[in-house]
Amino acid sequence: MALLQALGNHEFDDGLDGLLPYLQGVNHQQLCTNIDFGALASSVTDQCANSVVRELDGRKIGIMGYTTTETRSTSNAPREVTFTDEVAALRAEASRLRGQGVDIILAVGHSGLKREMEMAELLEDVDIIVGGHSHSLLYTGDAPHEDPTEGPYPVVVRQDSGRTVLIVQAHQYGKYLGRLDVTFDDGGEVTDWGGNPILLDGEQDETAEAALEQYREQLVVLRNQEIGSTLVQLVGDRSVCRAEECNLGNLIADATLRALLTPAEGQWSQVSAAIMNGGGIRESVAPGSVRLSDVLQIQPFGNTINVVTLRGATLRDVFEHSVSAVEEGAGRFLQVAGIRVTYDLECPVGSRVRRLEVTCTFCLVPRLELVQDDAEYRIAMPNFLSKGGDGYDVIRDNKVAELNAVLNTTIAPFNPTIKYSLPTISSFLDPTIGNEGALVLWTVGSLLLLVLGLQQFIGAGIAAFAGPNSAFVRFSITDVTF
Repeated sequence: MALLQALGNHEFDDGLDGLLPYLQGVNHQQLCTNIDFGALASSVTDQCANSVVRELDGRKIGIMGYTTTETRSTSNAPREVTFTDEVAALRAEASRLRGQGVDIILAVGHSGLKREMEMAELLEDVDIIVGGHSHSLLYTGDAPHEDPTEGPYPVVVRQDSGRTVLIVQAHQYGKYLGRLDVTFDDGGEVTDWGGNPILLDGEQDETAEAALEQYREQLVVLRNQEIGSTLVQLVGDRSVCRAEECNLGNLIADATLRALLTPAEGQWSQVSAAIMNGGGIRESVAPGSVRLSDVLQIQPFGNTINVVTLRGATLRDVFEHSVSAVEEGAGRFLQVAGIRVTYDLECPVGSRVRRLEVTCTFCLVPRLELVQDDAEYRIAMPNFLSKGGDGYDVIRDNKVAELNAVLNTTIAPFNPTIKYSLPTISSFLDPTIGNEGALVLWTVGSLLLLVLGLQQFIGAGIAAFAGPNSAFVRFSITDVTF
């Protein structure tokens, strides 16, 4: 059995330094139908093909691969690499395969279920789409686990011509193995199908277990390090944090702002506010102890936190972009601290911000002020955003200044030498109904460092807010209305 792979957006997270060693180190074929590597093509020619053809029972089967065109804005893809429209690239390659006598064609890739359903309607020569990116669990009948389903397995798309195209996805993180049984007629058209994802809950492999055991003890000690606790569910669900304010998003933004509290002459702090893209929040945390393993699952990408200076007009454009695809649950939706913004989602994209306020910079007592177009504001954010991730070209192309790596969300800050107890978290989301069909976000910096874990700030913060060992922390006030 030959293994084939299409690249996902996160294969590009570490740029060429991460991608090329991976491509050169694996032994299986990559499918890159809609990726133009430009000047880098010679480095990946042997690893990346537009398609491959396999023969089974005398029939030729063509397999193509596609990668979401959002990769440019959701990873650190090199500028030399271009991601072309999936439909155009796959259509051209499928036509070429048909001309070579291939009568069954599969597209394997990573563009998300919604986009893949659009593709299925438009690709005249494709029979099956094996998708990813949206982490969708498709299942027919009762799913074997608690994971919510997004549709049957497979999703069946009927083209205007009468052709049938099947779409499958098998959730995330290797938890399921997809199995699809398909019958084709003599012309290569789908006539019957069956199957379902298989939950991989079998016995552990003894050889793999033995290989891992030598590392497990050290890793378990580190991962189980308790760094705090919470009395409430910290909500990090993608369906919530990408569409509205969530308490875990508040926590991350508030912790960032509090960690960067830097008083100066005439200033309560040199950093006015903090933002965090909802797409960078990957897990929720249940009530109880919060361990290092929870933090690493919440923010697994290892970003640095940079302080970026933006003019007010640019900041307004940033928040327009935040809700430019909120209906689709795009990861660009911003969680905030030190900012209050009112949106009217009934307005067209690009004109949804009704009111934008940021905590003053040149003041001794922090207060909210209306954003002035010509004023400059220092905003803390993940370097992913400052480099234009999630489509934030407006930040990358218009920043006045940038202070790099003032904090880090990787494992380095979390170490056994942490001396101070972190407070217990209590979190509330208090809805205040507006009158514009608006979404209003307001968070107050308060809790500190549960996420960032920077020990140098912990003692002072607990003394200021809680006393030495515990705290009842009200860390966010939110106003949410649609």
